[in-house]
Amino acid sequence: QRIAAGEWLGEYLGEVLPAAAREAQTSAYAFTLRGYAADRVPELVVDAQTHGNWTRFVNSSCRPNVAATPEQIGKVRIVAFRAETDIAAGEQVLINYGRDYFAERGIMCCCEVSAQPHLPPQ
Repeated sequence: QRIAAGEWLGEYLGEVLPAAAREAQTSAYAFTLRGYAADRVPELVVDAQTHGNWTRFVNSSCRPNVAATPEQIGKVRIVAFRAETDIAAGEQVLINYGRDYFAERGIMCCCEVSAQPHLPPQ
């Protein structure tokens, strides 16, 4: 179905871990929340490797149509997925994993913006 720009699509769900945890550093499904933890833990990771929902299967693109943003609702910190543009029925939902995701794993992005593998812009 069609999704309107600004529409909330869902929350990235998973196990919340300190960024220093081994699982947080090796999981392909780890989403880092910088500056959203208590002072003694500067970063948290939401790891959807084993505990997650459909949002963990959203692919990356350097031209995303969805923003994945850290937000706080009351005392709960979440990663919210919101449509940045109108998305047509059948169109793929895409976020930008960011340059760090690819660089830290030693892999390249293979999205539609280039015929060659590349690192996303900053």
